[in-house]
Amino acid sequence: MKYLLRNKIFLLFLLVLIYFSPTAISLPQQSRSENIITAMGVDKTDEGYEVHIQYVLPYLDSNSSLKVMTGKGSSVSEAVENVDMEYGKISGFAHCRAVIINDEACMEGLTQIMDYVVRIKTNTNNVTLINSRGSSKDVLECATNLDNELYTIINSNGIAAEQRKYQDLKTVNDYYNCLFGNCHSIAINVIDTEDAEEEGGASSSGKSSGENSTQSGPKKSKTIKNNGELAIIKEGKKVLELTDKESDNLAWFDKDVREGKINLEHFTDDLYTDASLNFFVISKKNKISVNFHDGEPYFNLKIKALVRSAQVSQENMREEIYQVARKKFSPTLISALKDKISSQLKDAETHFKANKYDVINCAEYFHKFCPREYAEYISHLPSEDDFITHVHFSYTIDIEQRR
Repeated sequence: MKYLLRNKIFLLFLLVLIYFSPTAISLPQQSRSENIITAMGVDKTDEGYEVHIQYVLPYLDSNSSLKVMTGKGSSVSEAVENVDMEYGKISGFAHCRAVIINDEACMEGLTQIMDYVVRIKTNTNNVTLINSRGSSKDVLECATNLDNELYTIINSNGIAAEQRKYQDLKTVNDYYNCLFGNCHSIAINVIDTEDAEEEGGASSSGKSSGENSTQSGPKKSKTIKNNGELAIIKEGKKVLELTDKESDNLAWFDKDVREGKINLEHFTDDLYTDASLNFFVISKKNKISVNFHDGEPYFNLKIKALVRSAQVSQENMREEIYQVARKKFSPTLISALKDKISSQLKDAETHFKANKYDVINCAEYFHKFCPREYAEYISHLPSEDDFITHVHFSYTIDIEQRR
């Protein structure tokens, strides 16, 4: 100890530490000057924009760890500035994981909103985009902690795949790639809210006789509703919405969607008689090839799906369902599975051709692998968006059983 006290360098360091310690201790915590944003909602109104900021409480209370605050403005940036002014803190978007946009804003155009998001210096381009039918504030208020439904949906684990109905999530970066690329279209998830069920199974959305909208009492809780619909954004605007069935059909084209489901009704072979069969797609691999033949564009999709039985429903089943499910798929069953997938692919093809939305990146593949032929072909079309309607699609499907 005496040696250390005689050491001039050590004494100098000790004096500096003593001098600056009170200042360091008195510095404000980051949470006192900046709100940690986890998600942002944007609603378009007649007056302009309402921006809803979901932030983390610096000190957890007994009810929730996330709160929502709202600001209004003629633009998104002005609305966020008004939030900061009202609450006396800076909005920090480094941890923002989702931007939820209501129908009115999606239909008017997303470019102004996306422009603000990409210009936030602490933000990244992998923020998930979600379309909300109603107010985005309702969606954010449903998620009161980070393990709530919203964060299950936008997470990338297996549970989330079921929650979002096997659709790949799209980000701000995906939006700009499509907007300024050859496709011009992108499909983003649509979610909504509904009244939560009360104890006893009764839905809080129902009203008893004599009840009216002005009745006082606690605000009814809501929950997130995700049926698997998709919003088609074309040239920055929402042009139509896909049902859950149309969404499932389209998912076969998506190479990033590796799981799924197949249902067969009234199926009969040597083992089953007029049975209802459900299957899980454990994994799926897509291989796409494109070429021009005799001046016409051809798009071939090869799908290899690993499938296992999930549920069997048949009257007078003689064997245990577990034993039946483990039996080898018959050639008739494999053929039926291939036909079902092919039918879903063709239904999706018919729909995106009729409505001219290229969310499968068809034009991008031709632009990448057949650039000269593609440029020559679209030069004779009224619009680049017409290209997908002229493409000849073919499908090769391979089914492998997982037992």
